[in-house]
Amino acid sequence: MPENTQISVVIGYKDWGIRRLVGAIRSLQESLRGLRSEIVVSDYGSVDSSGHKSMIEAEGATYIRTETNGVWSRSRALNAGLQVASGDILVTTDADMVFTPKTFGLVVASFERDPNQYMVMQCNDLPAGINHQDIEDGRYEWPELSRIATQRPRWGMGGMIAVPRAAYIAVRGLDERMEIYGGEDIDFARRMRRLGLKLTWMTDPAARMFHVWHPSSRDSANATVAGRNAIKKNREIQTNDKTVARNLNKWIYAPVTRPPLVSVVISTFNRAEYLRYAILSVLGQTFRDFELLIIDDGSTDNTADAVKDFDDPRIKYEYQSNSGLAAARNRATRMANGRFIAVMDDDDLMLPDRLENELNAVNDGANGSYGGWIDFDEVTGERKFYPGKSLSLESILFNNATYLHPTLFVERAWMLAVPYDESLRSGSDYNMAIRMVRSGIKLAHSGKYVLMRRRHPGQITELDTGIQKSAGAITSMWGRSTFSMPDMAAAREERSTKDKVPIEGQRFVEPRVLEYLPDVTVERRASVRIRNVEHEHAMQHALATRATSHSTLRRVNGPVVDAEFVLDEVSLDELLRWRASEGLDVVVETKVRNQHAQMKVGEPIRLGAGGTDSPSPEAALLARLSAYYSGVHGDQLDIKLILVVGDPSDLQALDSQAEAEIEQFNWKGQDSELGVGVIIVPPDDKPVELALRVRDAAGGLNGLKARITSVVRTNA
Repeated sequence: MPENTQISVVIGYKDWGIRRLVGAIRSLQESLRGLRSEIVVSDYGSVDSSGHKSMIEAEGATYIRTETNGVWSRSRALNAGLQVASGDILVTTDADMVFTPKTFGLVVASFERDPNQYMVMQCNDLPAGINHQDIEDGRYEWPELSRIATQRPRWGMGGMIAVPRAAYIAVRGLDERMEIYGGEDIDFARRMRRLGLKLTWMTDPAARMFHVWHPSSRDSANATVAGRNAIKKNREIQTNDKTVARNLNKWIYAPVTRPPLVSVVISTFNRAEYLRYAILSVLGQTFRDFELLIIDDGSTDNTADAVKDFDDPRIKYEYQSNSGLAAARNRATRMANGRFIAVMDDDDLMLPDRLENELNAVNDGANGSYGGWIDFDEVTGERKFYPGKSLSLESILFNNATYLHPTLFVERAWMLAVPYDESLRSGSDYNMAIRMVRSGIKLAHSGKYVLMRRRHPGQITELDTGIQKSAGAITSMWGRSTFSMPDMAAAREERSTKDKVPIEGQRFVEPRVLEYLPDVTVERRASVRIRNVEHEHAMQHALATRATSHSTLRRVNGPVVDAEFVLDEVSLDELLRWRASEGLDVVVETKVRNQHAQMKVGEPIRLGAGGTDSPSPEAALLARLSAYYSGVHGDQLDIKLILVVGDPSDLQALDSQAEAEIEQFNWKGQDSELGVGVIIVPPDDKPVELALRVRDAAGGLNGLKARITSVVRTNA
């Protein structure tokens, strides 16, 4: 293949006649004359391809063949060809297309003027009876073909699309779920638009594309149930999937040489033990096309050795003299090769699908995304859920917990354009957030919890509290400097409603959170399945040594091909290392050791009547609800209020009465999270009025709804 190839044209096919293929190649060669170009012909499982390789290569094209299970997929066929293509501009087309001689010269010239575009052409259908040989022999002049052809509507099936190589890598190719054909071109083009590229229709009259007639492939596909189902599935993907990047878990035909899509960056200082867990949580991501950059900001502990323990080529470690967090993060940005940067702190844990979820949220022109997070106490396992909020200048300046910086997933270009302020000892992340929003960044909330933030005495927020608050106050004053007093008053109004974002319910993410809590707080039992035993002998032996039980699947008279092991008392270190191994499937059951680590959804909250210094029952209840249920999707949490009226001195009897009332509710099969408020009410109080006060007060708590379920009087 030529060096510095300007343009690569890829044809995907199965069971096409060699004469048609040769005709298509010769048309392309004529149109590519004078350009540094290549043609790649991708044979995706032809039943009879004898002679194809030699004849295609004799025409100066590259031939590649992919063995398949017999199922045709135009998406996968084109991706297989694009896998070896080297051009700066990548073009996909078909063997039934021919192009006028000046077409691709005009395409290349257009990209040289504006590389931030993708280009499509309108197809002209030739009548039956005209074949490649007729065109090649010059029996028809191009103007005559234009006259007798029928022009398809724009976005007609098949044709040509040209995209920059970097954009192709960013969207991770055509969607490999699509089979047969239909919709893959439109889906691919729409993802280019969501990526932020400009659509260009090639309208120069010297550039024309003609479709050579043949019996309809669509009719053949519709003739079978499998074909009709495949076309229906393609249409559903094209219509309903709004994501930009596809093939996230596995891109079968990824280009051989490409930069990672994501750069995960960690800046660290003297936290070797925490860092080890942070690295493992990154390596265990469901999306694996990333590099991990670790900037050691002058550590004096064994940080370097902790990183060297990992034998993974995706990890890059850089040491610098102590220069501060902002300087370390800016260095990581300059080093990064990914289109996106995922910020990570050295003492936190990524939930296993963080990168996948945040990638899926980047669409419709978004420059990145973020998500909710969970604070957890490393000693007790106690947790608090933070959903995050809709990002705006107002939400950052006049609300709290809009987003946590280590959940940030953003285009590297933005990090370069709006770097961390290295003059700030603390609070550079908050300062950056305000400057990014002022500069027009668009970040989408992923609708998912993506990170677990460790709470421990060595945190910057604990050690640097005063400086952080001072830096934050200064940045806030600067951020609000353009607001008049009436503007600030308006900006503060209804922030809890305006900034609310939909997010998965806590009960759905809770099992994943429990898996990653410290060993002292949870007990784990794991089922580990090895998918490719032939290449994982060492892992199979290690698991078998300590497994409680195991089973194997063996080919008839052959080797073991699948093995599953059940293990008890699994450590967090073991679990994370298994998740980092690509050939393993891991399912975990957890049992809470510490009551502080227990989820409080569906549990009664008992509030006894206190003295005059105690908060009011409704205030105490709301404080508990806020701690237990923060982060629940919108107003889907229904607080069931059970008021037990009686003498608070006999709490045992009142508890029994409350439990009897609670048992009347069926917690299973609910569409929403369910909380129960149990208030012990002294006999001389007015329980209904109290319940009404609680209901009204709950309306201001994260949009929760409270309703009176029952008022129980007892003489206990």
